[in-house]
Amino acid sequence: MKNQTAGKSRLKYSGTGPGEQTLDGCSVEFYQQLPATDQELACIVKGHPAPAKLLELGCGAGRLTHPLVKAGYTVTAVDNSQAMLSRIVGAAAVLSDIESLELETTYEVVLLASRLLNCPNDEIRNMMLATARGHLEVGGTLLAEVHDPDILKQKVGDGGAGEHYAASIISSQVIGSRAKITIEYRVEQKRWRHSFETEYLPLSRIEAALKINNLHFEEWINPSKTWMRVTAV
Repeated sequence: MKNQTAGKSRLKYSGTGPGEQTLDGCSVEFYQQLPATDQELACIVKGHPAPAKLLELGCGAGRLTHPLVKAGYTVTAVDNSQAMLSRIVGAAAVLSDIESLELETTYEVVLLASRLLNCPNDEIRNMMLATARGHLEVGGTLLAEVHDPDILKQKVGDGGAGEHYAASIISSQVIGSRAKITIEYRVEQKRWRHSFETEYLPLSRIEAALKINNLHFEEWINPSKTWMRVTAV
C-alpha cells in the first residue's frame, strides 16, 4: 500500500453506528456490505472495456473496485481511510486525500463516483478535478457521478431500499442549491447514521469547473443524467 497525505481533507462530516467511521462520516462496516449495481458498472465499462488501466478516486471499501478487478481492469484504488483500504483486494491501494494525490503515472480512465463532485466547496471540487486531470493521459476519460435535482426534494421520512439494506431520511435542510442531510441505514438489527452536506450542480456549473481544469464534458451516459463522460484536453 502506498501512503501519501491522508486525513487533511476539509470535508469532515459525522456518522454513528457499529464499527469505525471515516472522516466524512461513512461507516466502514456498512459500506463493506454494499454491492455495485449493474447500472453503475454498465456506466463505467461503456466504451472502456477491460483491460483498461483505471484510477479510482474515493474507492471506499471496494464496492466498485472489486467487480472491476474481477472484470479484468487494472485498478489503483485511492481513499483517505485506512479502515476502508484494508478491505481492498486485488488492486493497488493508495492512502491519500484526493485533493493532494500525486502519483508518477497516468491512466486511461479516472473514476470519481459517490457524487464526490457535489461537495459544497468550490475549491475542493476544483482540486479533485485537478487531481483527475493530472492523472489522465491526453484524450483519457474521467467518469464522474453527480446528484440529480431530486436531492433537493428529499424530505424527512423519505426512504428506499437496496438488495441488502433499507434507508430513510432523518433530517433534511435545504438552502438554495445546498442540502444538509442525515440518513439512517438499516441492515437487520444494525443501524448507521450519516450526516453530510451536498450541493446540486447544474450542467453549466459542472462545465465551468471542468474547463478550468482542462477537461471537456462529452455526454451523459445514463438516462437519469447522473453519470458523465469527460475527456482530458
